Amino acid sequence: MRVRLIRGIAVLAILNLLSFLVISELNGGTAGNGYELGSRFFLGSHGDYRETTAAFFSYSIWHERAVWSGMAVLAIAFLTGVFSRPGN
Repeated sequence: MRVRLIRGIAVLAILNLLSFLVISELNGGTAGNGYELGSRFFLGSHGDYRETTAAFFSYSIWHERAVWSGMAVLAIAFLTGVFSRPGN
């Protein structure tokens, strides 16, 4: 049961990562690579910056944090061998 739960969470982490990559590509970058200048917000990607709303900037920050948390869970799942046990 525990193995199935961890596998499910790992799959959700991968889907979250993929959605983050698509959303950041479509919107011109991420808040983690961007900056705030007064009341203006910019998403950054490879040295290019694109202005966005405060709400989307905040969403981008939280989505990025969720991705990193999910990658930690995924790393733990791989390190503990959850994906190498047949029949679980």
